[in-house]
Amino acid sequence: MLFLNISSDKVHISDGKEEQFLERSWIENVFWPVLVQWYRKRQFDQVFVLNWPGWFTNLRVWVLAINMLNSLLGWHLKVYSCTKIQLYKYLVKKWFLPNFWLIYLGQKKNIWKADCQKDEYLQVVLSSVLDEIPAPIDKAGMTWENVFVDYLVDKEYWGNLSENMVQFSVKDDVLEIVWRDKTTVVSIGDLWLQSDYQVKAEYFIDATVN
Repeated sequence: MLFLNISSDKVHISDGKEEQFLERSWIENVFWPVLVQWYRKRQFDQVFVLNWPGWFTNLRVWVLAINMLNSLLGWHLKVYSCTKIQLYKYLVKKWFLPNFWLIYLGQKKNIWKADCQKDEYLQVVLSSVLDEIPAPIDKAGMTWENVFVDYLVDKEYWGNLSENMVQFSVKDDVLEIVWRDKTTVVSIGDLWLQSDYQVKAEYFIDATVN
């Protein structure tokens, strides 16, 4: 299984034996040869895509690359797409992650402050949230002890909250999740994902198309 996290600050590619991180700059020029190279080396038949929210260009070009590859292979690949919101909700229900989240949106300044139980997502300025340390985040009970932050390669983005960052890796065709001193695994079956031959970019707002 090939794992693709296309919703982070860098594209994360892994199959459990090897991993690669791609910068956002010039991603349109490198996405296709990189994906083809991975297929030639590994001959994978499943792709698990962590899709949305994230940077528009990452979502757009990688979805195009996956669909192009599968088309050339005669639709041989089974593609599973999961949003970060789906994954995190599952982990909250398992009592692995806390109820409150800070979610990366692919922007330098803005993030989502989320309450899983209420299914509420509020766009806020990152610096305004970080400036509140160490006070409680809000009156609803969101404190720095019971919040997790989205996975990023650049940990400094989250400032003093980087120790609360969730992390992903692939092991034996399952996704291994680490948060603080806890570890769990999530399979495609756990998330009740249906395979498809094509993947669609998930945008939290409509993209502007000229």
